Amino acid sequence: MLPAASMTMTPTAEHIKAVGKYAPRGQRNGIMLVPDMLRHLVREEEGHQSLKVYEWVGYVGAPLDHETGDAITAMGIRVQSCIGSTDTGLYNLLLNDRKDWKYHRFPDGLHNFYMDPFSDELFELCTKRGDNDPRPVFVMNPDMDVYRTRDLWRAVDGRPGFFSNAGRVDDFVKLSTMTKFNAMSIEQIVESNPVVAKCLIAGNSRVKPFIIVEPSPDIGMDDDTPEAEVIERMWPAIAAANEHLLPEMRLSKELTLITLPGKGIIRTAKGTVQRRNNLDTYEKIIEQKYMAAGYEAVPFTATGEANINAHP
Repeated sequence: MLPAASMTMTPTAEHIKAVGKYAPRGQRNGIMLVPDMLRHLVREEEGHQSLKVYEWVGYVGAPLDHETGDAITAMGIRVQSCIGSTDTGLYNLLLNDRKDWKYHRFPDGLHNFYMDPFSDELFELCTKRGDNDPRPVFVMNPDMDVYRTRDLWRAVDGRPGFFSNAGRVDDFVKLSTMTKFNAMSIEQIVESNPVVAKCLIAGNSRVKPFIIVEPSPDIGMDDDTPEAEVIERMWPAIAAANEHLLPEMRLSKELTLITLPGKGIIRTAKGTVQRRNNLDTYEKIIEQKYMAAGYEAVPFTATGEANINAHP
């Protein structure tokens, strides 16, 4: 184990590759990482070798895109979701076959968890207070009887008891036409292309959504490269995501923003996007893009994600 004092920053894929050289081998050896780090590791041979020392890899903090999970499974490594929250602790999950890594099965009624219909074909995972319940959310809120996790799930067709992750309530973008889509699932498709380091999709209450893209440093473009040229380089990744969206939801070049020099997309320590901070940073540029595209002005507070996706 590396001394704590030697870790001067949030662990990166480079740290994991360094640690992998000293990791013990064995069937019970595993590691838990955030999806953003796993995506980096599967894109290069050295990353593959650092993962192959483990019998299983757990992902935490956010959903894992199918391309990355399938790539790790193809190496003979078990991929396991380790989902939970500070409020309730780890969620109880049944162990699946390796090929079913992307699905989740929950033990019926254990710790009073249950699926509550949300909208369309989606369910929200909820839990009821138990007798002398020690979970933090109920200790801190003595009058709360039901806690809604805001984690959404979709039942898998033909597989009773199997659910696929559908993001969180706050992940949905609801356009002015009242159509809505899961922005995080579309972001994962865009980010599966190695030319993209990170992206963010938003546009609540607007006619069309927008996307902020942070290009990968490996594509060889510098700060002086014209934005239109960078967008063209990014476009195949975005076009692939558009195939999963209805026409009125699709992303366009005119509403594609490239991150400013020295201002990449702001992330949390676990590699997920700080949506609100990024929207605040790019507020003026977002408005300029919409005006240039001929769309009417919308108060920027309407693009926030806190108030428009409440449970119906």
